[in-house]
Amino acid sequence: MKPRLAALRSVVTDATLRRLEAAFAGFSIAEHATWISTLVYAFERGGVRQAGIVAFALLLAAMLVAPVLSYAGDRFRRDRVLAVGYAAQATAMAATAIAMHAGVNPVLVYVQAGLAATAVTVIRPAMGALLPFVADTPGDLVAANVAMGLLENGGIFLGPLIAAALLAIGSPALVFLVMAATVAVSAVLVVRLAGDRERLRPPEGRHSSAVWGEVLGGFRAMREQPDIAVLIGCLSFGAVSAGAIEVLFVALAGQFSAGRAEAGLLNSAFGAGAIAGAGASVVLVGRARMTPFLVLGTVMLSAPLVVLAAYTNRMSAIVLLALSGVGLSVLKIAGTSLLQRVARAATAGRVFGVLEALQMGMMAVGSFTVSALASAFGLRVALVTAGLAVPTLSALLARRLFVMDRHGVPADPVIVNRLRKDPIFAPLSAPSLERLALATVRLEIPRGGLVIREGDAGDTFYLVLSGAVDIFIRGDHVRIVTTGGSFGEIALLRDIGRTATAVAAERSELLVLGRAPFLEALNEHHRARTTAEDVVDQTLLRT
Repeated sequence: MKPRLAALRSVVTDATLRRLEAAFAGFSIAEHATWISTLVYAFERGGVRQAGIVAFALLLAAMLVAPVLSYAGDRFRRDRVLAVGYAAQATAMAATAIAMHAGVNPVLVYVQAGLAATAVTVIRPAMGALLPFVADTPGDLVAANVAMGLLENGGIFLGPLIAAALLAIGSPALVFLVMAATVAVSAVLVVRLAGDRERLRPPEGRHSSAVWGEVLGGFRAMREQPDIAVLIGCLSFGAVSAGAIEVLFVALAGQFSAGRAEAGLLNSAFGAGAIAGAGASVVLVGRARMTPFLVLGTVMLSAPLVVLAAYTNRMSAIVLLALSGVGLSVLKIAGTSLLQRVARAATAGRVFGVLEALQMGMMAVGSFTVSALASAFGLRVALVTAGLAVPTLSALLARRLFVMDRHGVPADPVIVNRLRKDPIFAPLSAPSLERLALATVRLEIPRGGLVIREGDAGDTFYLVLSGAVDIFIRGDHVRIVTTGGSFGEIALLRDIGRTATAVAAERSELLVLGRAPFLEALNEHHRARTTAEDVVDQTLLRT
């Protein structure tokens, strides 16, 4: 447990991660406070039916826009994308507050609220794609996901609680105004991030003539990498229950009390459980296998709804919704960590954009279906349906998930750290380093042992873990590569024979990396490729 807590502490002590997480916390509070306020506003004007229709419409709009907006995260610097996204969200929230306060037609209010909900779709894809480049190791990345889960679920808890307090003294317009100011602060926090700004740049260049094809890059990644499609499907199915629960907050509140703050309190119970689930997810740090936690999260999210159908009272609702919150948190953190592992850096933003879109769509399906069932057949039927639908859908993917996860082994942190220190691989994301580490082979060479021979075909790259290797060209000694150094990149990058002979100067331990994973890693980030080319040029100049 101590290494896992240390990983969480690293999130707090890293200036860039700290500012990113603080900004995300404000965003999460604002998102959930304004969402519940929008549903309350709609419920007061047309009951649970109108609340469900409004939720469906807003989520549908966000679903359609998310894949398009997420392209920005792979096209521009992701910290700037975050800043613009937060600023746009704050502006839309302020406009909604003005429309509500002015008493304009509710349709116009819903349009303004829809713009705020649409701006939300920029944030999570950009964060999902940015964190792998900010975190130094795979363990740090999972810890950052856990911290983000804690903050997001803190928003699920605090947002509705703050909304409940503001609704008790004012109106939904007041909630939107306060939250607009909160998100404006988030925008300021991410304007200038500390650390290596080069790592925040897009992994590779784009061509404007292929913009539409690039926008659809997330869907293309799903087709090319079936594991991505499976993970997105699993996380999207979970969103069905999440969308249903959003409407159930309001429906249950209407059944228990005439006070409109009741919905916020039930939402906060769900959020409290989600915080507990995020905290418990620290056990994921350092684990290779995540599928059991995906299954556990799915069951914990959905099963309490079925139980709630039999015990529909205030106390059981608070307890069972809290358990659902635990399940949602575990599901999202495990699923996000797995998706970051398998998604390529160049399309990660759009992959998370597709996830955001499908989750929005599934939330819309869940909210609309539950509101329709509750209106036609009563709340109990709606609860049972919402509770059984997600496990049934997820069961279709279970076999593929377990196959994908079965052979998972954790990467050796020593190898990951060694790769991170090499100038060529330093710009890579934590998941890329993990994949690279798993592709390496340790090789022990005795003193005087031949590693490579000048003129031979070259298909491997070497990093020196310990010891030293002498480099000879045409029989002349030109340099020595000691612990922390590397060699062999010239033949791989220029597709030529070995330009030198390498012999162990003493007993040495090397890391051997094949051509395919080496070149694939360089293609993940333009800086890694240019650094490798610079190393080749400098080496050739010296010889």
